[in-house]
Amino acid sequence: MTFYQEKFYPAVSKGINAVVDKIPFSLGEILLYALCITLAVYLVVQIIRFFTRPYRFCRAMALLLNLGLIASIGYFLFMALWGLNYHGPTLAEKLSLDTAPRSSEELTELCSSLIEECVPLREEVTQTSDGVFAYSSSKQGILRGSAALYAGLADEYPLFGKSYGSPKQVLFSKGLSYCQITGVFCPLTMEPNVNMDTPSLYFAATAAHETAHLYGVAREDEANFVAYLACSSSADAQIRYSGSMLALSYSMSQLHEADENSYNTLRARYSPGMERDLQDYADYWKAFDGPVADKATDVNNAYLKSNNQTDGVKSYGRMVDLLLAYHFRTN
Repeated sequence: MTFYQEKFYPAVSKGINAVVDKIPFSLGEILLYALCITLAVYLVVQIIRFFTRPYRFCRAMALLLNLGLIASIGYFLFMALWGLNYHGPTLAEKLSLDTAPRSSEELTELCSSLIEECVPLREEVTQTSDGVFAYSSSKQGILRGSAALYAGLADEYPLFGKSYGSPKQVLFSKGLSYCQITGVFCPLTMEPNVNMDTPSLYFAATAAHETAHLYGVAREDEANFVAYLACSSSADAQIRYSGSMLALSYSMSQLHEADENSYNTLRARYSPGMERDLQDYADYWKAFDGPVADKATDVNNAYLKSNNQTDGVKSYGRMVDLLLAYHFRTN
């Protein structure tokens, strides 16, 4: 695993990303659509042949074998190019962070510190006529600057020393919203992809999260934590606000479960602007609640569990363990 994570994966990911980055759209998204169409046509043709030609049993076996071969090749490529990253040392081990359990008092201190970050940052950012946070530049500009965020981490963490291309915008972003997905990493093309339709609040943090996967940071909690570090390194208050609000939201969610009284006390310290941003974000996703979102969550949950993340979608929240370890190491 050491050779894979330190030599093989960085070389392969850098090589593929350098080529694909020259393409102005998400190659992974186009390949996904092409694969779905090709498989659909192939299945229809094979079903027609099954009912109109002899040797039905042989044709059925051939169809199953061909589908099995395609699945096997896909799985091999996934594991070789990306999947083994799930089974290597944790980010806490790589960054020498102690993620031992912490008390609710320590969690309260972390949340208080994050609020102290977010409140003044909210005063620096621009907003819409409705008083909701919005970027002063385009979202495409935020994507173009995402890769550069990691240069600020390289001095302290050599893991982020390589440079990669920028995340890609998803053309059919509304489709991702119906699945309640903010971004997705395509390991076959080494492309971070971001849903362009989502509110501004966590958009920059999402771009940084998907970019983190390029560095072999596979686990979702780890990518969230790295996104916070990357955003915090930015000179742009908008980027720092997005990353800090992501960290605050996860931390406060855990505090709500651990100590509701402390949660209520700290929540009262949110600025009106922060409250408007959070409400806007909640309202956006409420419109996409439904069976499609539920099924997509189930699929994502199964995918994560099959790749050594036993908590499934709940693994995103383990970001707080890393935040606590980082906070008490640096304070």
